[in-house]
Amino acid sequence: MKLICTLCGQMSTDGNLWCEQTDCPAGNIPVVLDYGEFLGDIKVLRLLRLFRTAAVYEAERDEQLILLKVAHVGHEEGLKAEAALLARLAKASQTNLPVLLPAYRQGNLRDHSYGKAVFRNETKYYEVFQHITGEFLRDTLMKNPQPWYQHTAWIMTGIAQGLSYLYKHEGGLSLNVCPDVIMIYEDENATPIPVLLDLGLILKPQNTTPEVQGRALRHVMPAYLAPELLERGSNVGESADVYGLGLLFHEMLSGAPAYAYRLRADEEIRAQVKRSGIPRAERRDIPQAVKVQELIESATHRSPANRPQSVVEFGKQVTQIFGAIPAPKRTFMKRFADWSVPVIVGCVIFVLIALLLGALVQV
Repeated sequence: MKLICTLCGQMSTDGNLWCEQTDCPAGNIPVVLDYGEFLGDIKVLRLLRLFRTAAVYEAERDEQLILLKVAHVGHEEGLKAEAALLARLAKASQTNLPVLLPAYRQGNLRDHSYGKAVFRNETKYYEVFQHITGEFLRDTLMKNPQPWYQHTAWIMTGIAQGLSYLYKHEGGLSLNVCPDVIMIYEDENATPIPVLLDLGLILKPQNTTPEVQGRALRHVMPAYLAPELLERGSNVGESADVYGLGLLFHEMLSGAPAYAYRLRADEEIRAQVKRSGIPRAERRDIPQAVKVQELIESATHRSPANRPQSVVEFGKQVTQIFGAIPAPKRTFMKRFADWSVPVIVGCVIFVLIALLLGALVQV
């Protein structure tokens, strides 16, 4: 067990943690599980990412690798809402959202979309996801701040698809599009596929009430916060997530966040977001560089009315410039699975008909 500050990364193994951040949420510094510790029947293997609301681990249950997401104290209701949403969407196939598994070994999604277990006399709420072999986008960008522009475009298109799926089926806003919550894995073509491991606030489009604004300010990294969320009474719609997509697109193309955030207080970053725009993303190797810059500028416009009004529209514009995500290769096993089932069913039907005809002939 460790204590880690979600703002500055300070760590303590003995329970005594002093944080250098003046706006650190004292008393809410989360407990982080170590290798070999158990949450119920789930064995923790390693910490993958620490969000402001939860921690994500690689873990093991019944010798099966899984992803474990554990809510920090005070953020349990958000995790429950996310689990309920993913359980409702479980029957649909969506590549860019995590696959939710039953919280308990012998449970089911209908009754156990999230679980709870006691750890060190503290009740922990958690979700279980299907394992993904990949890494978080933030870690990818630490190694390669400016990925190949084609990969960048496909990642952006995939994130937009995941968000649009949420809007279509649930009508909820994420407001938390940033590299820290997106995991990347590669398909058979070595194409990077993004998965949203945190769905954000899942808010219905509405006027910004003090409660909504307070949640956004607590949950979302200020460097990725839409400026209208900092203005009381402003309308918040899907264009707020378009703004997040625009910031992320800018960061991957330029090689640095639009608003620096490391070792800076939240209030300082929010003040910068309120008063200033973002620098240009200069990339000479990009085809149609002018159109790309125009898209980024429109997506990150300070006025929501001047942005693309939906993530679907944003994704379409990216695809028009860079092309669609390549379709996965059809391996032999996939081809076999496609034709083997109908062939087997046909053979069974043929045998049954032959037996029936034989019986009729004997009669």
